Amino acid sequence: MWLDLTNANPHWSYLEFTCSCPDEDQLASAYTGGWLAEWEFELPRSLGDTIDSYSAPGDDDYNHEAILSDPAWHTLVEAAERTRQQLLAAIVDTDERRSLLGTVAPDC
Repeated sequence: MWLDLTNANPHWSYLEFTCSCPDEDQLASAYTGGWLAEWEFELPRSLGDTIDSYSAPGDDDYNHEAILSDPAWHTLVEAAERTRQQLLAAIVDTDERRSLLGTVAPDC
């Protein structure tokens, strides 16, 4: 939703998008609880570190145009795509693969 230029709701922003990503505490809890293998923990944790290290141009998390044209953002997108491809190479569950491929809407 934050990529929809007609959407002026500040709750659908880049900042809200990044806050919806699982944080390290959530991932660690799933890992120690036996829900994730080590590789399943490390891939999104590493990507989360990359997302957390990104700063929007001018520190304006609501300037979507500046973010989308920022070369550092494109580097982050490439890192996310590499992570997605690594997950796709390892995940065999049909529903999980569909989710990663964006062919099915997630349950909310």
